[in-house]
Amino acid sequence: MLAVALLLIGGVESRAATWLFLTDPPSERHLRDIERTGARVRTASRWFSAVSVDVEPSQVGRLTRLSFVAEVRPVGEITRRWSVDAARGAPILNAGSGDAQRRQIAADRLHEMGYTGRGVRVGMLDTGFLLTHEALADADVAATWDFVHGDEEVADEPGEDDAAEAWHGTQTFSVMAADLPGGLVGIAPEATFYLAKTEDVTRDGAFFESHIEEDYWVAGLEWCVGHGCRIVNSSLGYVLDYRFPNLDGATAIISAAADEAAARGTLVITAAGNTDGGRPLGDSLRGRISPPADAARALTVGGANSDGSAWLFSGRGPTFDGRVKPDVLAPAVGVSVVSPADDTSITSNRGTSFAAPLVAAAAALLLEAFADATPDELLTAFRTTASQADAPDAQHGYGLANAAAAYEQLAQRYTPAVVRRADSMTPVAWGALKASQRERP
Repeated sequence: MLAVALLLIGGVESRAATWLFLTDPPSERHLRDIERTGARVRTASRWFSAVSVDVEPSQVGRLTRLSFVAEVRPVGEITRRWSVDAARGAPILNAGSGDAQRRQIAADRLHEMGYTGRGVRVGMLDTGFLLTHEALADADVAATWDFVHGDEEVADEPGEDDAAEAWHGTQTFSVMAADLPGGLVGIAPEATFYLAKTEDVTRDGAFFESHIEEDYWVAGLEWCVGHGCRIVNSSLGYVLDYRFPNLDGATAIISAAADEAAARGTLVITAAGNTDGGRPLGDSLRGRISPPADAARALTVGGANSDGSAWLFSGRGPTFDGRVKPDVLAPAVGVSVVSPADDTSITSNRGTSFAAPLVAAAAALLLEAFADATPDELLTAFRTTASQADAPDAQHGYGLANAAAAYEQLAQRYTPAVVRRADSMTPVAWGALKASQRERP
């Protein structure tokens, strides 16, 4: 489909959208000359030597007179019909309070192509999960396991868990899997999920933090990988007795496990961690990322404000051996999530715990499109297309994640999967272009 070739430049939908087919692949000079006519460049395609613009009818004549414009053609609309087993229609386009966060990382562009995570197995390592909220009622949860207590029940159990133990996991899960049109729709609502409870938040009313939780974490990760999960989200981090020299990607067993998962075909996305806002101090982990965020082959996600700048309380890098961490940023302030207090309310929360699943879900969309992409390719795609890829630093990493740009990079290597399109498309530009460029003998 045409979207394979699109290099996102920016813009909004317009009824005056028009394709310009050029004599040569578009260059910066071409784009400048086009915009001098009054047209606004939306996207550019090197594969098809084409540029899409927003243009007033009175400006079309100026475009046709440009020496490098071979053809002017209106951009058509694709009619998409969803399959019967997805009869909820196209809720992803009615994301409710989750709209801002998906747009900030350009996941909305992948939704517009039809990607929702379907067919991708995603694991989650967290505190437990309450699945009774109406926004989670239709989530495809294939398996659950409580590694703390050794059973399949990942919700709070009286006599085993303190009250509200599972709130954190429920909210991080909703960032990915919620499907309540007009209320909250997650980034990958049609992915298949494997939920592992690996964390004790409190025991007998006191906060609990122990190296044993790292053991639960490793067991949970192995379980997810064993079930074929290609993506595993961990909104957990362990300061414990670690010091800065331990942030080498190998000292903490969970960091080593994250790298092992990558070697086995599974990308771990992990939160950078939350701090007190102070700058790193000595050899302590104050202000710094915490394991497993130091893993070399994990995708570490820091927190961003609504303007894309680094959230003050987001854990900073680098690692002790000088690697850039975090890798990317994602929204961490005012992130829309379900309220575990009841089965209907939507609320908001903040923290890198919510930034990580936003990127993990976006990675699931990319895997739906490019099933053969490796963990390292996904990691590289996110890094090299983020907002400050050319000037990474210890606070922003490579910058704000851009799922659409990562898609375009992967499209240079892989042909994207075609998703649940209508049996027939309107006979306009996209359909005609696909037929002429991709299907001719």
